[in-house]
Amino acid sequence: MTKTIVIIPTYNERENISDLIKQIFKAAPEIKIMVVDDNSPDGTANDVSALRNIYPNLMLFSRFKKSGLGAAYKEALNKTLNEFPEMEIIVMMDADFTHDPKDLPRLLENTADFDMVIGSAHLTKEGMADYSFFRALLSKWANFYCRLIFGYKLTDWTNNFLAVKTSLLKKLDLDNLDVKEFAFVFGLKFSLLRLGASWKEIPVINKIRHKGESKMKFSTIKEGIVAPWRLKFQHKIKN
Repeated sequence: MTKTIVIIPTYNERENISDLIKQIFKAAPEIKIMVVDDNSPDGTANDVSALRNIYPNLMLFSRFKKSGLGAAYKEALNKTLNEFPEMEIIVMMDADFTHDPKDLPRLLENTADFDMVIGSAHLTKEGMADYSFFRALLSKWANFYCRLIFGYKLTDWTNNFLAVKTSLLKKLDLDNLDVKEFAFVFGLKFSLLRLGASWKEIPVINKIRHKGESKMKFSTIKEGIVAPWRLKFQHKIKN
């Protein structure tokens, strides 16, 4: 099997993380998991540490303060590329069961032919059936907005359930990827596409969280509006 690591950022996900880890290893026993915890006060890191006695392929990367999803992914991606050079595929996914661990094998099997494989909730009607009308509308608008600005035909820019080849990620200057929070996800996709990444989307069904609290806030939406233009402008300057 291709050497794969799953990166999962967490902040106050104690109610979800143990079950998620167990289900991921059940779906793909040979992979590694790196949980990136932002000093969760609810004890998320303690639960992960306890599971390391059962799962030797489980790693905990503890950060000292909460500095957002984008910063967590940047640090974890750089750490993986620098300290685990044998890894061939990096998977990103949420800690709240938005993404079904059972979809991991489908995601990974397509990496044989593509640099980047993305789970898309916009390929079928069922993809967002769990969402409220407003949230589904917001997701559709956000993805239309990204397609309009970036010029690539991805259907799901905002879904951070994806698998990427490390050979491509090594060509990217992650430290200079100027995007924060959830906007990091579409910023990463755009930057990889600009590098010439081959890609494929597979249909997935996104679920709403049933445990814990949502991390969505107004600043997240604001960054989602501003970041695409900033990224587009930066890439124009480089060229």
